[in-house]
Amino acid sequence: MGSWGFSWIDENDSESKKRSKEERGEIHLEWKKVWDNGDGVYNSTFDTAKMWYDAGWRNPSEALKWYELEWDHINSFEWAKYAISPEVATKWKAWYSNPFLVSNWIHAGVTDPETAKAWEGAGLRSPLDIAGWNELGVRSPEALAKWTKVKCETKRDVDEWVRAGVNGPEEILPWIQAGVKSGHEAAVWLNRNFKNPKDVAKWVSAGVTFAGHAHKLLTAGVKDPQDVEKWTSQKIYLPHDILEWRALESTCQADCMAWVNAGYIRAALVRDWVSVGVLSPDIAKQWIDAVGNNTEAVTKWKSAGCDNPEDVLRWKKAGFDDPREIGEWKRAQCDSPETVLCWKQMGFRNPKTVGEWKSAGFNDPEEADRWWSAGVYAPKDIDEWANAGVDGRAAILLWRDAGVRTPKRVKEWIDAGVDDVYDVRDWIKKGVDDPKRVGEWIKQGYETPSEVPELVKSRKDTGKKPGLKVLW
Repeated sequence: MGSWGFSWIDENDSESKKRSKEERGEIHLEWKKVWDNGDGVYNSTFDTAKMWYDAGWRNPSEALKWYELEWDHINSFEWAKYAISPEVATKWKAWYSNPFLVSNWIHAGVTDPETAKAWEGAGLRSPLDIAGWNELGVRSPEALAKWTKVKCETKRDVDEWVRAGVNGPEEILPWIQAGVKSGHEAAVWLNRNFKNPKDVAKWVSAGVTFAGHAHKLLTAGVKDPQDVEKWTSQKIYLPHDILEWRALESTCQADCMAWVNAGYIRAALVRDWVSVGVLSPDIAKQWIDAVGNNTEAVTKWKSAGCDNPEDVLRWKKAGFDDPREIGEWKRAQCDSPETVLCWKQMGFRNPKTVGEWKSAGFNDPEEADRWWSAGVYAPKDIDEWANAGVDGRAAILLWRDAGVRTPKRVKEWIDAGVDDVYDVRDWIKKGVDDPKRVGEWIKQGYETPSEVPELVKSRKDTGKKPGLKVLW
């Protein structure tokens, strides 16, 4: 059984050791006097009082006030630390559980929790800020709400607007509605000579949220913010980029927005494609697949006569990778790799030679090869043979077989009076390959080698077939 004796005071407690039994007895009597309910049943009151004492309470009268208002021994002691009375604490506790915060409200001059909640509802961050707001003449939650509505949550926020030359919530509101978030931002716009928040709102609405950017665009001649909205809507914000796109759009037939949608952010890259005649990103992709992301390569292929990427891929598939070579073949009237391969299979590997044959009307490489086999290596030689009186490949072969290799030589034989290829062959077989000399003999009446005395004598003298050395 407990009692109001000394047993409830810890003998090991250092404080207890310092006290005499008389002092402890006085403590006991003091607590018993205050806490005794007078009904003769002390056990319950004894245990409760001991808990309060152990929690740190030393004034039984003060402790009893908290106890009678249904506070527990621990929470009551925490609130009492901040010099808050049990009556005040009871009023605040239903709203706030933190005694430190309540003490700040009380020291700020707020005496009831309802007013504290009103300040918080108006946007007050801390009761410690009330003093700063009071300096600005803001002395009620209603007055504060006007400031927090325009994003001014501290005195520092207000000071920024004041330094920018914008005073009062009424003047600040149009700037906030324009998308300007602070007095510092407003100062930047004002310093760039944007005095009217309605004008600022147009630029911000168009995606130009920096005053410096808007100023550069305005200086460059962009008077209407809507002129740049289609670019900013595609995340192109820098003035340099916007101006490049506008310039490109006004000077070419390309659909610039199609390029932007395809992921081309820089207008300079698109200008390179447009400069080589590629006006859409879809065609650009085809060229990239064919020759890589290289507009110089596109230029080379187009100069070679390949005006579309499909044509390039066709040549590459056939083994032709050099646009210069392909250009030579195209200039030789070979417009497809298949045509070139046909000529090459017949031994014609020089585009210039093939071009000469095709220009002369020889589109069949086999026909050209037959002339080549006859010793006619250029189509112009056919005319020269014809001018010499030899018409046709068979006739040319006869003359060449007779030992006459050029049209010029044929003409020399004909001018000498020998126009029959077989007669020429006889003279040459006899070792006489000098049309001029033969012409002199013919003038003397010698029609055949066997009639020329010199040739007959030479054969008898030498026993050999007369040659040029014998003649000369």
